[in-house]
Amino acid sequence: MLVASRSRLLATGRAKAVWLGLAVAVVAGSIGFAMLLHADPVAFAGVAIAGLVGYAIVLWWVLSPLIVRLGMWAMARVGWLVGYFDETATQLVHPRRGAWELSDHHAVVQGAGVAAPFRRRVFAHLAAEADRHRVAITMTTRVPKLAAIYEADMPGLRVIGTKWTVFGKLHLLRREPTIPPAGPTNR
Repeated sequence: MLVASRSRLLATGRAKAVWLGLAVAVVAGSIGFAMLLHADPVAFAGVAIAGLVGYAIVLWWVLSPLIVRLGMWAMARVGWLVGYFDETATQLVHPRRGAWELSDHHAVVQGAGVAAPFRRRVFAHLAAEADRHRVAITMTTRVPKLAAIYEADMPGLRVIGTKWTVFGKLHLLRREPTIPPAGPTNR
C-alpha cells in the first residue's frame, strides 16, 4: 500500500502549495543572488532548479511513508479505519461527517479497468453494511471520467455536486442508505 500511496503525496492541495512556494522562493532567491554578484542569473536559476528537484525527490521518498502512516493514524483516530486490498487495488473507508468516506482508492495499473471488479465487490459489501447501519457513503474525485466510472461501478452512488478548490473542481459523490420496505420479515 505504501508504494501505491506515494503517488498521492503531491496530490493534496496543501502539499502542492508548499512545493510551489518553495520552488518560487528558491529560484527567485538564486536569481537575486546572481544579480548581486553580477553573475549569470540563468546559470544560478538552473543550479537552483536542479537542486530543488533533487531535494524534492529525496524528501518525497524519505517522508512519504511517514506521511501515509500519519494520514492513516489521523483517519483511525476519529473512530475507525478499514482497508480493503487485493492484487489489483486498494480502498480505505473511514467515518467523516456522519457518513462513511471512501478514500485512497488506488489501482495497480491506472486506466486499464483492472480495479473495476474489486470496486464492485467491495462496494456491494459496504452498501449492504451501510444500509444495515443506515449511514450514507461518500466519495470525492477531481477527475470527471472517474466520477462516471464510480457511478457505473457502484450502484446508488451519484454525483451530488461540485466544489471549487484552489486546485480545481472537486466532484462530490454520495449514496444514501436504502431502507427496505416494511414487512413481517423486516420488523
